[in-house]
Amino acid sequence: PCARASTAVGWATRGGLLRPAAAAARLRDGKWWRSQKRGFAMSKALKHMQATVKDIPIENVRNFVIVAHVDHGKSTLCDRLLQLTGIVEMGSKQNQVLDSLPTERERGITIKAQTCSMLVNRGGKTYLLNLIDTPGHVDFNYEVSRSLRACQGAILLVDALQGIQAQTVSTFYSAFVADCTIIPALNKIDMPGAICEEIKKDLEVVLDMRKEDVHEVSAKTGVNVPKLVDAVIEKIPPPVGDPNKPFRALIFDMVYDKTKGVVFHVKVEDGQVSKRDKLVAHHAKLGVTPSEVGLLAMGLVPTETLMAGQVGYIVVGKKNIRSFRIGETLYVEKKPVEPFEGFRPARQMVWAGVYPELISDGEKLESAVQQLLMQDASVEAKREMSNALGFGFRCGFLGLLHMDVFKQRLESEFGMRIIITTPTVPYKMRLKNGTETEIATIEDFPAFPDLPPEKVWEPIIEGTIICMQEHLSNLTRLCLERRGLQTDLDFLEGGRIMIKYKLPLAEIVEGKFFAAVQELSSGYATFDYEHQGYRESDIVKVQVALNGDVVDEMSFLCLRDLAQDKAQAWCAKLQQLIPRQMFEIRIQARIGSKPIAKSVVKAVRKQVIRDSFLGKGDPSRIEKLLQRQKDGKARMREISNVQVPPEVFVEIMRI
Repeated sequence: PCARASTAVGWATRGGLLRPAAAAARLRDGKWWRSQKRGFAMSKALKHMQATVKDIPIENVRNFVIVAHVDHGKSTLCDRLLQLTGIVEMGSKQNQVLDSLPTERERGITIKAQTCSMLVNRGGKTYLLNLIDTPGHVDFNYEVSRSLRACQGAILLVDALQGIQAQTVSTFYSAFVADCTIIPALNKIDMPGAICEEIKKDLEVVLDMRKEDVHEVSAKTGVNVPKLVDAVIEKIPPPVGDPNKPFRALIFDMVYDKTKGVVFHVKVEDGQVSKRDKLVAHHAKLGVTPSEVGLLAMGLVPTETLMAGQVGYIVVGKKNIRSFRIGETLYVEKKPVEPFEGFRPARQMVWAGVYPELISDGEKLESAVQQLLMQDASVEAKREMSNALGFGFRCGFLGLLHMDVFKQRLESEFGMRIIITTPTVPYKMRLKNGTETEIATIEDFPAFPDLPPEKVWEPIIEGTIICMQEHLSNLTRLCLERRGLQTDLDFLEGGRIMIKYKLPLAEIVEGKFFAAVQELSSGYATFDYEHQGYRESDIVKVQVALNGDVVDEMSFLCLRDLAQDKAQAWCAKLQQLIPRQMFEIRIQARIGSKPIAKSVVKAVRKQVIRDSFLGKGDPSRIEKLLQRQKDGKARMREISNVQVPPEVFVEIMRI
């Protein structure tokens, strides 16, 4: 045993895998040999894939995506599929194996779509299954839509306890529009409260699916998962492509690797590509030379070629991910092809300022943001300078959760302490001179002394709420208070209702609509929305000034009829948050040059009156001291700047 241990420790040390003490500890508890065996098994499966993938015809390729509402079991089902096909060892206790970001594991949600290839033997044939696991939250619906473009089929997963939810309906129609073959499946059938028959009726009524086509599975225990794989092979058609035509591929995603550079995730439509080919990106007009091509399976699996119908990756070695765009067409140099239609660019619907808590951390923030921008192409960032907060960025996000995830990654991965200003939505407007423009920040909105805009249009969404019947009245009242207009109402099985409202996006982003829906429904309702364009509204800019100086970070946009009530609440809250200083601070909210609310933070002063109650001091002297103190503080207010601590800007977001 001693010789065996010393040999293993020496081998591990020479290979740079473990320190001697760590290797000896692993040997003592028996985990070292199991981990080495697991690594060997995974390596064997991937080597088998590398060796056989070139011989798989396009007729045996299946590209599919898993779509569902949040927490309906997509990642768990992916784990079982990977175990079933040998990519992950059976009995592995690691969960969410495709979720690579620490933030995804902490929150238990999928943020970034992940691709994995698997080999399955059925009827004496080997099939290549390319799986894409997608996010379930509405903020990341763009990930779902572009993943569907790389697939011919979709598994629509529905929780057998919760039934159809808002995002279930949204993802179904996304897959339907993408012309994907949809395989419905009920998950968590092993749970005691599963109501499979009722949910099948809902699928039949709401989504026009046949009850007999719905599969019943348990992703946790693996029950009926092999039958679901058989359905994928039988029902989802193979991709349409010609291996003999010139190479043509669609970039449906891209990531930045610190060691390899830009990595394209592609769906090969026609032909084949190897690392010897020189490629051209059609829209960017940039030439690239692949340094590596291959399949995606728990990482990058290099192969000699990528062939028609396959989904894989191409490493191009570029350092700037923003030189390319998702939806780009790749082709071999001097062999041009018909480009794909492309994707509609990701539209940032929530804008906020990102600043460091310490002004001296400006350079550190810039480095952190630039690194995240290389990994997340859906974030838009522009440098800006604030008189109150110093150097920062004006960032555009897909939604509030996207913004929260970005903030969490800055804090956890880079150790930054940051301030995010009040989020806003993009508005369209027509100025007095007839010019039409779009603004995404409060600072860009014309205000006094400039002329106000002639017309303003705000973004509108169509929201879908699925709730119990007893919560309908409260949620209806909420939607009406948020300027909603009802468009549809359907009754579902189990006493549930699906209602649809057209609502201003500002009410969703700035009005904490998600939290209100959860509170009024005791956490049982779900909400999803789709953008429906713009409509004209009477939007005004309310400027907040401290001692006459406008602070844009505290200003806000709102409907004119609601401006005064919101401004009064705003000023009252600021009065509580801003600490007292040596001079009086006058807080004023105004529209143009017209004040609509105000409050005052009293100055800290010497208690000269206290002595008069003790019979000390002459009253005229007391008045003289008070007047001198008052004059001094007036002069101080004129020459001094109001010191606003960072916590004030954090608390403003909660108003």
